[in-house]
Amino acid sequence: MSSTSTHVRRGALTWAAAMLAVLAGALLLAVGAATTSRAVEPVEFTLVFDDLSPGETRTESAVATLERDATLTSIAWVERTGLLADGSLDVTVCRDDVCTALAGFVETPMSAGALDVSVTVVAAADVSPDDDGTALGRLTFVADDDGLAPTGASLAAFVWGVALLATGALLAGVAAARGRARASEGTP
Repeated sequence: MSSTSTHVRRGALTWAAAMLAVLAGALLLAVGAATTSRAVEPVEFTLVFDDLSPGETRTESAVATLERDATLTSIAWVERTGLLADGSLDVTVCRDDVCTALAGFVETPMSAGALDVSVTVVAAADVSPDDDGTALGRLTFVADDDGLAPTGASLAAFVWGVALLATGALLAGVAAARGRARASEGTP
């Protein structure tokens, strides 16, 4: 009788270990997939325009710093005052030879470093030479931290998740084989 209870206990422990490994592997894959892309601190820039003539087009530039490699996901105006409140504004963001503009915006991967942010304004026809204006803009980035493109899971989470799933499958196979062997011997 002790032999049978020992077999049952080992089989139950093997199944429990198998299910825990499968659960841990699946959880690790899910968590890894959910945490691959991280928002990078937004980059804000401010430009001031003054002494514009009616209908004049002018471009001003500023330098902003991107702390790590990331993908530019949006360009937005936070505040526009004075003559820039209603004027036509365009923004171009460049890092080395990679550029993107507000008009026809496409998400663009950029490397860490100095960003050249150029804003072009077309002054309204009724602007006074004494008018000035300020534009505060925000660049939003998302960084991919060692993610895999097709799955989005981080490489480390993917490897550990697959290893745990494989271990669970192996333990389940061992438990099933032992159960079949005991059944063919007539042992419960």
